[in-house]
Amino acid sequence: EISSRPTDNLTLTGGVVYTDAYFDSTVVFNTLDPVPNTVTSGTPFTFAPEWTVTGGIMYEQPLGGDLRALFYLDARWQDEYRTQTLSRDPLGRTDNQAYAILNGRIGIGPDNDRWSVEFWGRNLTDETYFVGSFVPPLQNSFVVFPNEPATYGVTLRARY
Repeated sequence: EISSRPTDNLTLTGGVVYTDAYFDSTVVFNTLDPVPNTVTSGTPFTFAPEWTVTGGIMYEQPLGGDLRALFYLDARWQDEYRTQTLSRDPLGRTDNQAYAILNGRIGIGPDNDRWSVEFWGRNLTDETYFVGSFVPPLQNSFVVFPNEPATYGVTLRARY
């Protein structure tokens, strides 16, 4: 991780994570089943992308008096990863491909932080990925849970 403040108004952040998470031995589950579920040695863990890269930029601009404006943008990129271990779709349809998420915020408020108004957006590019998946009992299918779509809002804060 790195964080830098090259000027009083500008803050830059970033980070890189490398993960090498996998089963180091073979594990057999449900040994009473006719076909037991087996996880073989070397199988990657679920929700463990090999690479994750993050970055952010925040700029605060004085507007006069004691008011200031805030401009903020952050991004997160993740390498492909699995969302299932047991009963995983053999074609990998429940796996996530690499994707990036972009979030932003614009706001105004006084220097003493007594109040603020911020307009924000999450997943600005409306990227789609899976936050979970499973195999329903007695069905030959897979169920996936999608992420939150592009979302926008306003936040009002007041401190007394």
